Amino acid sequence: MLVRRLVPGQEAVVQAFLEAHAASTMFLQAALHQAGLGAGEGRTYGFWMGAFRDGALVGVVAHLRLGNVVLQAPTGLPLLLDRLADEPRGWPVRGFVGPRAQVVAAREHPRSPKTVPVVDTAEVLYDLALDDLIVPPAAVDGRLECVIPCEADLELLVRWGVAYNVETLGAVTGPRAERSWRARVRDSIHQQRIFLQLRDGEPVSMSGFNATVPSCVQIGGVFTPPALRRHGFARACVAGSLVFAMGRGVARAVLFTEPDNPARRAYEAIGFREVGRYRVLLYELP
Repeated sequence: MLVRRLVPGQEAVVQAFLEAHAASTMFLQAALHQAGLGAGEGRTYGFWMGAFRDGALVGVVAHLRLGNVVLQAPTGLPLLLDRLADEPRGWPVRGFVGPRAQVVAAREHPRSPKTVPVVDTAEVLYDLALDDLIVPPAAVDGRLECVIPCEADLELLVRWGVAYNVETLGAVTGPRAERSWRARVRDSIHQQRIFLQLRDGEPVSMSGFNATVPSCVQIGGVFTPPALRRHGFARACVAGSLVFAMGRGVARAVLFTEPDNPARRAYEAIGFREVGRYRVLLYELP
């Protein structure tokens, strides 16, 4: 088996490999689509390593500038992690993300960080062909409306975003968290990757895409304030965002969530089907 750094010019080979594992590789596909295989300053730039057997790409890891090592290496993972550890980079390993068994193996690798992770969650991976999307009746008849927010919605979305991070990751609130979410929300509004669900003109839920490529989106950041839950607002918001994506030619959506998350019923109600297991392990919160 040959392990080497992936470099500009090999994007088509890497994309073909990732598309063969489409549901579990959206972070990698989005990074490749946005930044290619070069190194640079953006959050999605990084170092990419590939494992080849008989000339075919059989495993990929990428250490992105955000800090996470993102995995899709059913073959050659230990060798890839060894080679990645030998590469000089300007940022530390802040976590591992990918198929569950691979993240577990990466955590136990001799050259991986030995600190206790602050987040280590097993996730259920879901997939949906958008032709099979089931839009809730309330989102069809106008009782609920999904919209792309504007600058006037920024502070509300920041508050909800911070609350989402506290609830899902155990993050700590404060000025730093607010600054981070403010920058993220502004970027998401500009790129039309965040959505608000309205009832009688009032916001009741939010949803977003945390990774996108022309053919697929990955759902993330779904949040409804506790007092407004159990009314179907989140499922309507997710469905509305996917209707918008379909209008742009997107054909598929994926997401991952905790096994005990009640929202699983909402995702399944609009057509998502379980396809695998995922894992998020973070040594530092984003």
